[in-house]
Amino acid sequence: FVTRQPDTNTTQQHNTTQTSTAGNCSSSSGSSCQSAAAVELWYDAVIVGSGAGGGVSAALLSEAGLRVLVLEKASWVKSKDMSWLESDAHAEMYEQSGFVTTADGGMSILAGATLGGGTKINWTASLKTPDHVRKEWASAPHNLPHLGPGSKPFDDALTAVCQRLGVSTGTLMSSPNARLLQGCHELGLHAEELPRNCLSKKCSAYCNFGCRSGHKQSSDVCWLVDAVRAGAQIMTGVEGHRVLTETQVGSKTSRATGLVAISSRKVTPGSPTNTLQQQAILIHSPLVISSCGSLHTPALLLRSGITVGGNVGKHLRLHPAAGIVGLFERNAEQAAAGKGAINMYEGVSMGAFSRAAANWSDGGYGAMVSVPAVHPGLLAVVAPDSKPGELKELLTHLPDVSCCVIFTRDSGGGRVAVDSEGRSVMHYWPCQQTLEHLLDGLSLASRALVAAGALRILLPDSFHDWQVEFNPADPITVRLQQLEDFLARVRRDGVVKYSTQIMSAHQMGSCRMGASPGYESVVTWACMPRQVTWSAWAAHANSIRRCMMLSLAPLHLARQALLHAVTLWIHK
Repeated sequence: FVTRQPDTNTTQQHNTTQTSTAGNCSSSSGSSCQSAAAVELWYDAVIVGSGAGGGVSAALLSEAGLRVLVLEKASWVKSKDMSWLESDAHAEMYEQSGFVTTADGGMSILAGATLGGGTKINWTASLKTPDHVRKEWASAPHNLPHLGPGSKPFDDALTAVCQRLGVSTGTLMSSPNARLLQGCHELGLHAEELPRNCLSKKCSAYCNFGCRSGHKQSSDVCWLVDAVRAGAQIMTGVEGHRVLTETQVGSKTSRATGLVAISSRKVTPGSPTNTLQQQAILIHSPLVISSCGSLHTPALLLRSGITVGGNVGKHLRLHPAAGIVGLFERNAEQAAAGKGAINMYEGVSMGAFSRAAANWSDGGYGAMVSVPAVHPGLLAVVAPDSKPGELKELLTHLPDVSCCVIFTRDSGGGRVAVDSEGRSVMHYWPCQQTLEHLLDGLSLASRALVAAGALRILLPDSFHDWQVEFNPADPITVRLQQLEDFLARVRRDGVVKYSTQIMSAHQMGSCRMGASPGYESVVTWACMPRQVTWSAWAAHANSIRRCMMLSLAPLHLARQALLHAVTLWIHK
């Protein structure tokens, strides 16, 4: 890396009190790193995180002429190195190899941990932010009219993101997506194709293990490429440890002056972790952009002593999700050819969705149904296993399985805290209304699969026997009535923690934005306007798909950061 030495005419601090210093990385945050800063760097902007938010910010600021450094705590997995094996992909590109949970273990959390963040392993669905969400952002208590319907800057950002990501329709539907569309249409319910940020109309069911072809426009093949071409630099294996701030004498407001980063912990199975040496890096920068997601941005800020009246980490939304399995019968031609009835690993994974249970016209607090990329390991997590040998028996029928995933827009919330070592700890369980919406989504998906011909339905619960089988000789009306009796029993049982398998693939809201520092936790209020921004700002986003939203919002915010950078230069 080429480092720029400070200009003594412009970097000398006058009439300031440093609230944080670099050197010994051990602090009240509880970090185990004991070494002083081994490297000192100077940039115009440092961005923590390389996903949907970090990539956009890096591209825009670099193209405007700023010297930008992007930090990514994980590694870069190149397309040629992707094995497309579930175990490899989880170990190399998922947070804690896919084994993240809430503090009490009630929910599993899937999040990306690689260059490109969640965009590297997401399922490509790219819906525009709906008007009911934007209306909510524009109204009290958020009071953000520049994000509301009709806002030209936000609309322009949305258009720019869609164009750069190549968002389009016209995908060739795989069998699971076709079954969801068929079932919903048979019942007269909403279902349509999902726009996707993929340049291929065929694609594969393995994009959650990374894209080998480069067709998926993840941050590392899109925004970060733009940024590097414009001069940005990227460090992998380095994580943001603490934001440095200063407070002007006589002022209650602090501003960011840089960041202390440390080399990431490399955990090898069977090896001790408390003896690993971590190196500290001191980065001087007037712009610090924290875009390490809703799980890690609060931890970075809390380690930095930035709480914004206790709001940092609050309002965590996880979009509780659950899976459903439908088994179909092979026809004579399929049986003779030895082919499955579904073959869900052929063709695109997430290509269709239904908002029939999403309460779309009433604020969008409900459930959306789509088709996931489910492989044996993930299926083993979400599939029911209430009887001995049940899971093994299910796995023998994989070619005949079609799955749906239910995402809820949660009305409750949780919080992100830090443990004794400054690491993120997520406290969350869905409120009762959200659990009811989850059951609404499971019911919708069950009806759609049965209407499309499924002869067995399995819902994700380990202790309740949530499955029902149908006689193929019975007319569809009889099967649907049998299903309703089954769903009524599911309602009576209800969702039970540690029994019903609930997970999260969308995390947001833990540093939400608002018009006043008393209500929201956006750190632009704590560290001077637009000097610290991030992608965990969205208070309530729709369930499918936050990736594009997390690109367009930082584009909007990064434009404001650029204006602030120009102001700093003028003052200097």
